[in-house]
This record gives sequence, C-alpha cells and structure tokens, in this order.
Amino acid sequence: MNQAATPPIAISADEGKSITLPCITDTSGGHQVRWYAPSDNQQPVLQTLPLKGPWYDSNQGTIHANASLEIYSVSIDDSGLYVCETFDDLLNEVLMTIEVELLVHGKFCCC
Repeated sequence: MNQAATPPIAISADEGKSITLPCITDTSGGHQVRWYAPSDNQQPVLQTLPLKGPWYDSNQGTIHANASLEIYSVSIDDSGLYVCETFDDLLNEVLMTIEVELLVHGKFCCC
C-alpha cells in the first residue's frame, strides 16, 4: 500500500457516539474507495463499487457518496489509524491515500 503524502487527520470522539471520518478524494471517475481499519491494515475491511449513494451500509457504519466513513456507536476498540485509498481498477493503481487517526474517549462514571 502506498504511504500517505500528508500527516494523518486527527479526530476524537466520545464512546457510544457516531463519527464520520473524511476521505478527500475524487470519486467521479468511478474509482473504488477502500477503507482499512486499525485491526488489519493489509486487507480492506470496507470497500466500494463505483456506485452512487451509500456504497457500504451495515449496522456498524456507512461509506457515503463523498467517500467519508461513518461509524455508528464507536467504542474504544475502534481507536487507531484508518486508511482510505482511491483505487483505479483499469490502471491497477492507488490514486490517493488518506490517513485518519481516531481516538475514542471512554465513558467515565462518577458515583
């Protein structure tokens, strides 16, 4: 996988909240968008087809048409480095890579 040209985008969220991770890319050419999660940065865990609208939708999250990844109800285990890449199937080439560092803050109990 190609290295990102810029430092990771840092985003923090409170546990249990939804969060959207940006992927600044051009999806107009019908390119695939692949998101890699912190647990396995070798295989894409979320991948799109060149379609309009939400490309990936589950009870855990959605990849939106602008390539951003929305994660529902984040947990501390979701913290880590996420990688978004735009891939051109015809050229068999990664066009752009964006890294997003997510830090999830746990809930604190005051008794």
